[in-house]
Order: sequence, then C-alpha cells, then structure tokens
Amino acid sequence: MAKKSGKEALSSAGPVTFGGFKVCFTSAAAPQWSADELVRAAVKHGYAGVELVAGAGGKHGAELGIKPDKLRSIREVFSSSGVGIACLATPVSFHAADPAARAAALKDLEQYVKIAEDLASPFVRVFGGDIPPEVEVAGAADYISDALADAAAFVEQSTTCLLVETFGTFRNSRFLREIIKQVYSPKLQALWNVPETVRGLEPVADTFDSLCDQIRHVHLADYEYFEERTAVAPAIFGQGFVPVAQAIEVLRAGDYKGYLAFDPAEIPEDSDVAVAEAMNLLKGMLEG
Repeated sequence: MAKKSGKEALSSAGPVTFGGFKVCFTSAAAPQWSADELVRAAVKHGYAGVELVAGAGGKHGAELGIKPDKLRSIREVFSSSGVGIACLATPVSFHAADPAARAAALKDLEQYVKIAEDLASPFVRVFGGDIPPEVEVAGAADYISDALADAAAFVEQSTTCLLVETFGTFRNSRFLREIIKQVYSPKLQALWNVPETVRGLEPVADTFDSLCDQIRHVHLADYEYFEERTAVAPAIFGQGFVPVAQAIEVLRAGDYKGYLAFDPAEIPEDSDVAVAEAMNLLKGMLEG
C-alpha cells in the first residue's frame, strides 16, 4: 500500500494517530506563524491538530475582538486541510482575591467560548492561577470554585468544555482535584501540564491517579536544572529532566484518548525544526 501524504492522511476518516495517540503542537511553538502557516506545518510534519494560544501576541488571529469574517477564514483553513483545533488556550485566570477582577475574567471567558464554538474547538483552557500569598488556601479554593462554577454554567449548552491547567498553584493535582470536585460539572475538566506537575515534585503516576477521570488534554515540554537544582531553564525537548516517555506510558495504561501537545517553554530559534523534531521524538515514543 502506498504511503499517504500528510494532507491525505489528515483528510481521511479520522485524525492521524501514532500508537493510538493524537499529537498536536501549540502556537506558542511559532507565535510568528499565521493560521495558514500553522496548518501547513501541521500537514507537513504529520500533526493531527494545533492548539491556538490566545492573548500571547500570536499571529493566528483567534483573539478577542476578532471579526466574524476572519473567524470564518481561520475555521476554513483548518477544516479544509483536516487539521483539528485541539484547544483554544486563553490567558483567563480566576485567582484574584478581588471579585471585580474575577467578574471581568468571566466576561472575557464568555467571549473566548464563543470564538471556540465558531472554530469548532472542543476545549477552552483557563488557569486557576497563583493564589495571592496573603490569602488562605481554603478561602481561595472556595472563591475560585465559585468563579469556575459560573464559568461552567455559561458553557452548559455549549459545544466546548473548560479545562483548568495544572499550572501555578494548580500544579498540585490534589488542589485542582478539589476545585473540580467542588464545581462538579462535566463542563469543567483538567489539562495536564506534565512539566509543571513534575516541577512540583509529583511523580507522573501520582498526578494521573489524582486526575485520571478529568484529564482531557496534555501539554509536554522539557526543562533542565542548574545552580544545584535551585533554578530551571527550558531544555531541548527530550533532553531534560521531564519524564515524557514515562508520562506517555502512564497515559497509555490509563486508556487516555485526547491530544498530546508539544508546548515549548520558550519560542524556538527555528520553529519548523523544533516542531519537526518534537514529532519525530513523540512518534518514536508512541510507536516504540
């Protein structure tokens, strides 16, 4: 049987998978690329999707205030090539102690949800954020849960779902699990940022055990330690201390079905090379 081209494979009945996993990259890997360029790179390197990171200066265009014709154009660029929009990653966070700040965040989120719906993105990423040091954790958990409950109620009739990323205070998976438990909505689930939970000294098996029923999307990146492990710096993917292969095996054993997203911690010097090398590494792990 002749090998399919990238575009033919992506346009077939289902998305490209390796070892049963779908792979995407985030636009943080190439914020200088337009939506067209992101799609061309996905097809070229065999990715099933792209995660669009909003509010970070990217050139893809899926931002607050986008015009309807531009939104339709972005959706068409992706759908015509069979590349999925894996997630719309927003900067919205609900950690602020000020209720007015949380209300403003909710208004922004409502706009992002409408954008995600129009783009046919299944997920919208939000942050719990870093709890202010002067606020007791239990009280912060209560007001963050209340804000996320309001957010979940807003998307109740939506085609998209909210994902809280394990980042900041929420790199502690038990804290995120408590928040999700308090909200108790199928419209609020988890995005597992593997390097962040590892930096929080959680073994990957423990994180998965804690959040296995809620994980819908996964971020992968790599770091290296320096100064006697008192500081970290982004590392070349696959050459740092993040146990990417172990996380994949944990997900495989747990029958995870979502995307694995290459999400570099800094903008690569050559985005095309970084995206290509990440795919080669992940494909080897997934099919090995």
